[in-house]
Amino acid sequence: MKSEAILTVNVNEEEGVSVDSRGQTSDAGVLNVLPEVPEGYVWREEVESVDDLLSYEDLLFLFNTAADVEEQDSYITRIGPFVQSFDGNVLRFDNVYFDINGNVNLDFHFKNRCCYINVQDFLQDGYEHIRARILSSLKLVDLRKLPGYVPEGIDAGFVSICQAIDKNIGRINDSFFSIAYLLHELKNCSWSNFSRYHCLDFYDFSKSRFGLGVTTTKNFLAIYDKFVIADCGEAPMLKEEYKDYGYSQLVELASVEASQLDEFSSEMTVKEIRKKKKQLAGKVKENKPIRQAKIEPDTSVETPVKMVPYNGVLSLIEGIANPYFEENKEKQSARCDAYRRGIEDVIAAFKAKFEE
Repeated sequence: MKSEAILTVNVNEEEGVSVDSRGQTSDAGVLNVLPEVPEGYVWREEVESVDDLLSYEDLLFLFNTAADVEEQDSYITRIGPFVQSFDGNVLRFDNVYFDINGNVNLDFHFKNRCCYINVQDFLQDGYEHIRARILSSLKLVDLRKLPGYVPEGIDAGFVSICQAIDKNIGRINDSFFSIAYLLHELKNCSWSNFSRYHCLDFYDFSKSRFGLGVTTTKNFLAIYDKFVIADCGEAPMLKEEYKDYGYSQLVELASVEASQLDEFSSEMTVKEIRKKKKQLAGKVKENKPIRQAKIEPDTSVETPVKMVPYNGVLSLIEGIANPYFEENKEKQSARCDAYRRGIEDVIAAFKAKFEE
């Protein structure tokens, strides 16, 4: 799927920007040569907030600076650094990289993250899309602030599900079963979709894109698994017996055993449901069979000890082979002699004890 931008921006219409007509192709709004940086422009080292980061003129300056660098023996050339400070944080741009095709790439750094942007991407995708790509990949803003940003390679179905959740997210109490169904569908999408948004997994994406924490997202999925009819196509429905329940009530009931759900009704408040759950948990504990204590043998009763004859003990000790003895060696090792002396000492002590 072709990349989409937050807003369609025609760089020709940017006020105060001088555009070289030779760089314009027949497709309006798409460039193959960078516009010139406005006369009098000065790089801004400090801005008020993240919303002021990387203006159109800022990116024009950076990409023009990078494009003017000639490829050298090394694939990397250091320029700058150019920084923009905001709210005690720093966004930094340091280097220009050349890939195997000689294309110019810029690196943007924020804390321990890095984002690489090709100059051609800026020309083809436009300012808004590239800025959104930088801000999202560096985790400078949540994806929910960039609802129109769609990285290249995202499935069309994935985008449709996100748009449907956007329509319902503002009225959770009325559309919670629809959101539960849509989140379930989204969770089953390929992991590559979440990865292209620079998210670790489905739950990370749900938090950044919709503002739903891990617990809330899991609550929605639990409602889907327990109370939503799964085979109703694109029109999800609550099971008939739960159609009068609200979102908060079903969140509480999601952890209740199926055999105990008849104990609850839609007229009960969330507080009453929680109280009932505690009562039912107490009954289960009372009815739980008591485990029999393990009976240990009575050690107070002496067990007869099998007696070994004195001569038999001596025979056993004397019959132990010396593990260090080497048959074909005239002079044995020190270990062999030490082991032999040790056995002799044991036998002598044994005789001294029992031959008195």
